[in-house]
Amino acid sequence: MRATAVLVFVLVSSARADTPAVKSFGPLRIAQHASTAADRSPDPFDMPTATNRVARELFIEARQLARQGKHAEACKDLTDSWDRDEAITTLYYLAMCREIDRHHAEAYRFYQEVARRADRDHDLERERVARERAASLEGKLGTIVIRFQRPIMDGTEVNIDGRPVAMAPEIHEKVDPGDVLVTAKSDDGMSTSKLITVGAQKEVIVEIPSLRDAGSYRRPSWVVVSGALILAGAIAIAAAPDVYVASVGAGAITAGFGVFLCAPRERITVAPIVTSSSGGLGVSGRF
Repeated sequence: MRATAVLVFVLVSSARADTPAVKSFGPLRIAQHASTAADRSPDPFDMPTATNRVARELFIEARQLARQGKHAEACKDLTDSWDRDEAITTLYYLAMCREIDRHHAEAYRFYQEVARRADRDHDLERERVARERAASLEGKLGTIVIRFQRPIMDGTEVNIDGRPVAMAPEIHEKVDPGDVLVTAKSDDGMSTSKLITVGAQKEVIVEIPSLRDAGSYRRPSWVVVSGALILAGAIAIAAAPDVYVASVGAGAITAGFGVFLCAPRERITVAPIVTSSSGGLGVSGRF
């Protein structure tokens, strides 16, 4: 009887020991799947999207260098990759390069461009990540709002620190805090510019004047010479003791008129660029 009980106990124990082994297949498969998911990067930009072979190789090498903390080398490889193939994943990591180098405005523009491309491709995850990265930089940037006085001349272009910006009835541009040079130029050469100071999380409104041609004018130096000759000639004639002096005076007057008529012309406009805090004059010319 005791032997039978022992045998039953052994069989039951064996069954219990075997049960987890049988039922563990499902959890094991789940655990393996979870491990695979963990190994896979959650970063939707981690894999290259470039179609150019060299660009892809440079991207992969850049990612390896970045994981080793070699930031400068990684960013150089990314730049070289971008020069060969303007892939969205490359642009995203170039934005990170600019962010690490504290060029926050450029990083912001890159992230925004990534988000636009992702939206065009209906890639919601990449769009979300890029927009979140851009939003995280907004507190470190200032804003320039550029408005135009009418009429806006054909071909008017606007540059911020030498960088062309897309024309619109009202331009909103994020910039790094500090001094920023705003320049406007029309296709006939009229231009105006002003150095303004923008603070973090501050907005500066810039009023761009209409760059109309204000007409042509003779150069002031030539006008002065002309006037001096005419005046000297008139004085000589008025006080002439003889015909010879009077003829010299007449010649000076003639020369004065000739200088005035032949004086080179220049086109000048004085156009104020007005900001929300101060105003200024920008003078430009075409000779």
